[in-house]
Amino acid sequence: MRNKVIAKKDGNIEIMDKTSEITNSVRRLQQLCWDCKNGFPSKCKKICDIHKLRIENYDFIDSGYQVFDRDGYIFLFIVSKCSNFEQGEVCHYKKNMTRLKRK
Repeated sequence: MRNKVIAKKDGNIEIMDKTSEITNSVRRLQQLCWDCKNGFPSKCKKICDIHKLRIENYDFIDSGYQVFDRDGYIFLFIVSKCSNFEQGEVCHYKKNMTRLKRK
């Protein structure tokens, strides 16, 4: 899966070659997980998983993107449509990342 992008759109999977154009467009997408009431390890398998699985393994993620680097590791995992999404408080991890950046 080196230098690939997996796109999941309404449950359908498409695998593409990674380009800087695709990577930049994925980075501009809103990450639903940051604004989800379920964005906590105890409520979401994606947040809980230390080693992220391929996007097709999460049946509750309807649409999103995974971008893999040249070594085959995931460095972007954006969820853009999720059946478990509930608008709410900011995700626990985003709060912690903000605190770390301030130090």
